[in-house]
Amino acid sequence: MVGMLRLLLLALSVAACVAERRASTPGKASLAPSAAAPSLRMSLRGGTATDVSKMKLGELQAALKAKGLPTSGVKGDLAKRLQEAMENEAERAEADTLKRPLPLDRTPVEDEAKRARSEESAGPGDAPRQPATPVPASPPQLTAKVLVDPGSDGLVRVQYSYQIKDKLRKAGFAFDAAGKAWTFPAQLMADKLGVGSPQGITQEAVLGLVEREHLMDLDAIPGASSSAAAGAAEAPLAVAVEGGNVRVTGSTYPHRDRLRAAGFRWDAPAQAWTRPESEVSDALAAAGLPSECTQEAVQTMIETTEPA
Repeated sequence: MVGMLRLLLLALSVAACVAERRASTPGKASLAPSAAAPSLRMSLRGGTATDVSKMKLGELQAALKAKGLPTSGVKGDLAKRLQEAMENEAERAEADTLKRPLPLDRTPVEDEAKRARSEESAGPGDAPRQPATPVPASPPQLTAKVLVDPGSDGLVRVQYSYQIKDKLRKAGFAFDAAGKAWTFPAQLMADKLGVGSPQGITQEAVLGLVEREHLMDLDAIPGASSSAAAGAAEAPLAVAVEGGNVRVTGSTYPHRDRLRAAGFRWDAPAQAWTRPESEVSDALAAAGLPSECTQEAVQTMIETTEPA
């Protein structure tokens, strides 16, 4: 029994010596298969260039083949090719991690810090700020456009005039539903502007006159504020022909709707309702009256005209 123990101890001593001798001899050490496998796995998971350079030719070829890469070339080229592939994989993995959404129960640290600072700066009674709602832009408004018909018998037409329709009405313009424009005799407008003929009428001058003059200011018409205005409808009108225009004066306020329907326009500076003489003559003839613009004929035409 003692002899067997001695033999066992001797065998163990010899084995230990052999192991020490192998470990101390350079170039003779070889890794066991179990030790080589972890090194290969570390390299395949994106290890450093030193790890890849320690791999054997067969290991490099196997790793490249697993990644679907070419396996031809010298060992140095294979190691470089594998290293680049692993670095690209590491970059893609990092990018995927950054793109991955946070769980519902987690908030970025930066957002938490910003919210904390915001709550500290707000007073105890201040309500949390709500995001401002953008106000929609207002649609562009169309500017009134003035057109002038050629010839002395033409009309001044104002289009896109909804914003100033009340001023145009007071200025003596009449609305032409078919043409969708407010109209005024062109020659009469030229006389008011002092330009001689309709060719001298400009858009700025017409719109400026409408803004300044209020050519048909009903409050300025004689009889408008008189206490006897209710009974003034029977008062005679004064008709005169001056400068190619028929002018109607007197207590015209009770007749204003009929005058407007008969084509007359209020001339504030002259304090009279006016219309070109040629137009009045044509209107008298159309109404079966003498075409001469007399007091009786014009007043009869006005009194028999139905208000618009």
